[in-house]
Amino acid sequence: MAEKEILGKDLMLFKKNTQGNYVAWGAATSHSIQITTSMQNISHKDTGKWGNSKPSVYSWTMSSENIFIIKEEDSPNDDDVSDYNDLLEMMITEQQLSVSFDLVANPSDGGKPAGGWLPSGKGWEGDVYITDVSANAPYEGVATYSIQFTGTGPLKREAPTKNEKKKKVREDIIYP
Repeated sequence: MAEKEILGKDLMLFKKNTQGNYVAWGAATSHSIQITTSMQNISHKDTGKWGNSKPSVYSWTMSSENIFIIKEEDSPNDDDVSDYNDLLEMMITEQQLSVSFDLVANPSDGGKPAGGWLPSGKGWEGDVYITDVSANAPYEGVATYSIQFTGTGPLKREAPTKNEKKKKVREDIIYP
């Protein structure tokens, strides 16, 4: 199987909107995902001086760096855009979100395509809570915010539906 480097701009964080569709997290400059395993010590007298361990609890987090945006009052597709105020509201009200860390199915060098970015359906998805939101407003520069998500429950590999399998995707990208 051929290998291909993945460009960061083609790997995105998506959130599920109220219609059940994944939409890209807006105005993002960077996304990350981290999965960790707590190890349980299972050493006993028969193992000698070398300890034995086995995985016990898995946890995961995601983060996003974004340009600070505020939605217009009459913004169309209100559910598809999350601005800073929405994020704080979601955090304070302890709203659980469904997210996906996935390659885009419609990469473009010309910016966001009409209809938005589409996930490939081959990434990793799960439910999260917003656990940290911070804003940065430099005197000379663009205002930004950072957001941290903590997973609740399993992180699962997406299983594309029949319709998603039929989507036309770029052949030159190896999807995870």
